[in-house]
Amino acid sequence: MHDTAISAPAVTGRLTRLAIPAAVAAGVLNAALAAVQLLAPAQPAGGHHFVRTSDYIIEILFAASLLTTACAVLLLARYHRELGRWGTFGTIAASAYALGTGLFGISSAATAARGVETLDIIQFPAIGLWLVAGLLMAIATARARVLPIVVGLGFAAGLPASIALGNSGPLALTVLWAAVAAALARKRTSAGSLATPQH
Repeated sequence: MHDTAISAPAVTGRLTRLAIPAAVAAGVLNAALAAVQLLAPAQPAGGHHFVRTSDYIIEILFAASLLTTACAVLLLARYHRELGRWGTFGTIAASAYALGTGLFGISSAATAARGVETLDIIQFPAIGLWLVAGLLMAIATARARVLPIVVGLGFAAGLPASIALGNSGPLALTVLWAAVAAALARKRTSAGSLATPQH
């Protein structure tokens, strides 16, 4: 009987191919969000409907960046779990990070669709979860040694830096996800070099 199971290298290779573009997309969307916010700062809804096109664009980009981030962190965790170096703690950290960003993304998507603040009741818990999960992700990546320490610390510092920087805040998250994508790309290149037979 033939063994039809997919090999571990094939699985991790496919996950890397998915995780890298997801991280790049999260970085690009955050960069685009920062650019629009700097060019046309959003006007607080304050219970009123958006009136400017730029307000809708900002909210759409915000929602897209959050939902893409949730996908990217789950793919990152699954990739490292397949390598056997992530563990239960890392899975919990990544799941919490994805849940925090995902919940905020859902609220933002609903706000963009309606043009007025929507599901704001879940925003504060989502931010709180995102902050705590960022610390957990930093610890998880350091413990598992799956990413450079500086990149891992970016998960903890990303959201506070984003809040502190105001309209240019998403650039902090752009740097984080660009660094994650670069680290994964280096791993993929190194793994490919090791897999190539030497003559």
